[in-house]
Amino acid sequence: MKTIKSIPKHYLIVVAILLVAMVLGYTSVKSYTASRNKPVISIDGENMLEVEKDTKVKLPKVTAKDKKDGNITKRIRVKVTSSDVSKSKCRRIAKLIKKNKKITFSNTGNYTVIYSVRNSIGKSSQKKLKITVTEPKKRYWIMTQHPDDSGNQGMFYTFYNEYANSLVVIDGGHTENATRVRNVINSYGGHVDAWILTHYHPDHVCAFNAIMKEPEGITVDNIYASPMDYDEYLEIAKWWDEPYAFTDFLDVTADRDVTYMRKGEGFEVEDLRFTVYNSYDSGIASYGDIPNNASLLFKVTGAEDSILFCGDCYVAKLGDDLIERWGDELKAEYVQTGHHGNNSFPSSFYDVVSPKTALFDAPEWLMVGEEYTAKDLKEYFSGQGVQVYDLTTAPNEFEFR
Repeated sequence: MKTIKSIPKHYLIVVAILLVAMVLGYTSVKSYTASRNKPVISIDGENMLEVEKDTKVKLPKVTAKDKKDGNITKRIRVKVTSSDVSKSKCRRIAKLIKKNKKITFSNTGNYTVIYSVRNSIGKSSQKKLKITVTEPKKRYWIMTQHPDDSGNQGMFYTFYNEYANSLVVIDGGHTENATRVRNVINSYGGHVDAWILTHYHPDHVCAFNAIMKEPEGITVDNIYASPMDYDEYLEIAKWWDEPYAFTDFLDVTADRDVTYMRKGEGFEVEDLRFTVYNSYDSGIASYGDIPNNASLLFKVTGAEDSILFCGDCYVAKLGDDLIERWGDELKAEYVQTGHHGNNSFPSSFYDVVSPKTALFDAPEWLMVGEEYTAKDLKEYFSGQGVQVYDLTTAPNEFEFR
C-alpha cells in the first residue's frame, strides 16, 4: 500500500491565503453589486437649510433614480422628525412636503426631513435634509442713542438693520468712549457701512480717531465729514476748542477716502436717505464759532420715519438762515438737539422741525444744572408734548422704519 507524502506546510499556507482572497473577493463583488443596485436620492442644493419662522419656503427639489427602475421619484416617502414640535405636527409637515407644497414653519427649532425610497428588488436608500428655523430678522432699523463713558456730554448714535446686516455710525464721543464704540461695532459684526462725523470736537470725533488708529479688525466702507479750513479754525478758535482732535482726524484718515459733504448733498445706505443742510463753507465763520456751527446738520429719512441731526449747531442766526433756505424740509419725527440741548437753537427753530421725540446728548449734570439751559429746552419740549430722552437712560433704542 502506497503512502501519501505529507504536504509541506508552506504549501498549506499558500492555499489558505488563496482561499481567503477568493472569499473576500466574492464578498466585495457582492457588496459592490448590491450598492450598485440601490436607488439614488438627490437633493437639489445643500442638505442643510436655514429658514425664518412664519415665512413660506419652498424646499429643494428631491428626485430618486434607479438603474433598473429608472425615475422612481414618485415612490419617495417623507418623514419629519423634531424634538421641538409634536409628532402630529411633524406628520402634517411631511404631508405638505410630499405634495411639493410651500411650508410655513410656525415654531423655531431643528427639523430633519428623511427621504426614503425602495426599488423593485427591495433595495432602499435614504437621504436627510436638516432644517433650522429661526426667529425672523428685523427688516427695520434700530436707531440707538448711546452713552459716553467719559461721564461728560458726548454724541454716539448707530443705525443697524439686521436683515440687511448694515451699520451706520454717527460720531462716537470722547476717547474714553472708544472701548464702548468698539464693542458696539463688534456686536454688529465688526463692519461699518457708513461712519458720519458731524465735526471735530473731542466729544464727537476722538473715539473715531482712536479706533481708526488701531482698528483691531474693524472695517469701515465710507467716511463722511464736514470740510474745514484748519488755518481759519485756528484764527477764530475759542477757549473750549481743542484743534488736536482735527489734526488727529487728518492723520488717521490720511490713507482713506473721506467724503466731505456740502450743503444740499446726500447719499443712501440701503433704504435710508441722508440729506445735508449745513456744513463748513467760506461763510460759516460769520456765525462766530467753528467747528460747532460748521457741524453737519443732516436729515435721515426712512420709509416712515425721519430724524434731524443738528450736531453742535446752535447760533440763532444760523437757525434762522436754515429755516429760510430749507423750510419744511427740516421737519422730522425725531430731532437730535443742537449743542447737546445746552445753549441750543431757539425754540423757533424747533417749532419748524416739529418733532415728536427730542434727543439730548447730555448727562444728568448738564440736564439739571442751574447754570445750563438744557433744562429750559426740555421744559419747552415737554410743554409741546414732545418725548425727551437724554444720556441718563441711554442706550435708548428706537424702531426706525
